[in-house]
Amino acid sequence: MHISEHIHQFHITKINSYYLFISNFDISRCFQIFVVPLCITLKGTTPSLSVYPLMKTYFAVKGRLLTPLVFAFALVGILFEGHIRQLERKLNEEYERIEREFFRASKMLTILDYSLNNYIKVRQSLRLAHTTEIVNGVCHMRPKLAVTDDGENSQAHLQALEYIIVGDKALCDRNSTLHHEVGFRIALAPVISLLHDLDEYLIGVHYIDPSGYIISSPDTLSINVTADMLEKIQSPSWDVYQNLREDQLIKVRGPTVLQELQSTERLVSLMLPVYANHQFKGVISLNIMLDKLLNANQRLAGRLHFIDTQTTSLPENAFQPYSLRDAGISFHHTVYYDMNWWYEFCQFVSLKRSTLILITLMYLLAVTFFLFMNTRHAKSYYEGLAVRDPLTGLRNRRGFEVFLERTPHQSYVAIAMFDIDDFKAINDHFGHDVGDDVIRYVGDQIRCHIRTTDTVARYGGEEFVLYLTAERESHLRKTLLRIKDALSEESKVVVEGGFTISGGVEIVPCSELCDIDAILKSADEKLYIAKESGKNQLIF
Repeated sequence: MHISEHIHQFHITKINSYYLFISNFDISRCFQIFVVPLCITLKGTTPSLSVYPLMKTYFAVKGRLLTPLVFAFALVGILFEGHIRQLERKLNEEYERIEREFFRASKMLTILDYSLNNYIKVRQSLRLAHTTEIVNGVCHMRPKLAVTDDGENSQAHLQALEYIIVGDKALCDRNSTLHHEVGFRIALAPVISLLHDLDEYLIGVHYIDPSGYIISSPDTLSINVTADMLEKIQSPSWDVYQNLREDQLIKVRGPTVLQELQSTERLVSLMLPVYANHQFKGVISLNIMLDKLLNANQRLAGRLHFIDTQTTSLPENAFQPYSLRDAGISFHHTVYYDMNWWYEFCQFVSLKRSTLILITLMYLLAVTFFLFMNTRHAKSYYEGLAVRDPLTGLRNRRGFEVFLERTPHQSYVAIAMFDIDDFKAINDHFGHDVGDDVIRYVGDQIRCHIRTTDTVARYGGEEFVLYLTAERESHLRKTLLRIKDALSEESKVVVEGGFTISGGVEIVPCSELCDIDAILKSADEKLYIAKESGKNQLIF
């Protein structure tokens, strides 16, 4: 077999395989998914298959609004996630601050303990520089300020001493053993008065002695202590004294309301036992106002909470819980953040107001842009429908006329009218589906065999109009004959037995292309002649 026949046979085989693939593949769906958006975006043209359902979705306003909205929400979500990460960092800073404050409080207790264990006997004048008063069966001892003859206070600087010593009635008796023992502790009272004012969250410092008295600062903290309470502190079974061994770390009591001291605030008490010669002498207690300590930072939308994990479980809304640790304090407590997502979001909006306004403006701008582009695409699409044949994607009559008006011509122009021979028989024998395949095949083949400067249009039914332009008339003749022969020779791939093509051709100089209707009429008459004189031919 000659090599050209091999090449031709290979070409036919490839075309057969191609059309077999096309017949088993949903090309309509492929065009709808991939080709249509690309054609409309790049050229504003419409592909050959009917794509109205897809275009209806493509031009949906809802999609234009929701697409940038999704990106806007995603951006806001990223910002909010960053806000939560920042919240976690703030909470870590707050937990570190709380631990530092507890550490400072433990140092205060250690200082007081050292003072108690290394005290010296006080001068009698210091013990005498206090006033005593019995109130409801309880002795109150306070610092006394000396007054000069002119009525002025000579010790005004001592007004800052806010402490009270509360004890049994015997405390007011200067000759009693209790009064004598308290004298050895009075030197501690000014130190207590100093320490309780160092931080605003410290509500008071006390020294509780099992002998039956309390040194307390400020003086308002123990002023309501009753005789029953004094009896309780003298009892070894009092719950405050439990687990206060000499080697015991600082004990944490609470959070609770200390009714013994007539307090109404939720407090945490740090308690350190005082031992002398391995003998229990009393308890130093430092009371911390919990709410002030935890929520001193106003940057947080929610509140911090402090719980004793031995008695209370973490709630479900506990966010980033943190177990407190200190080498000198016996902690079994956890701090956590009470997460309220609505309050947190409101604070996020407040902090990121400028950024959120910018995102909103960007969203509105994107929607405006998409709607504008959508309008342009829709206009191009419907313009394409007006000049295109929906079955083949070729130009229709109107599209052909528009093409001629806008296209520059070379020296010669050929207008050819092609028609499929015996097309009615093909429809009757194989069905209209195959007939549509034949029409699409002819349109695709003609388009493949002409240059981009030429065009082909479907004028209706099985008729096609070709426009070709060239510098020489002979070139146009050869091209049209080649197209006609290729259509006939390869037609077996689309219908059994194949089919032939007839046509009428009018070739005119470009200067005579003024009356296109007359040229088309002439080409149509030549097509009629080709049909009547045996078909499968071109009449020039």
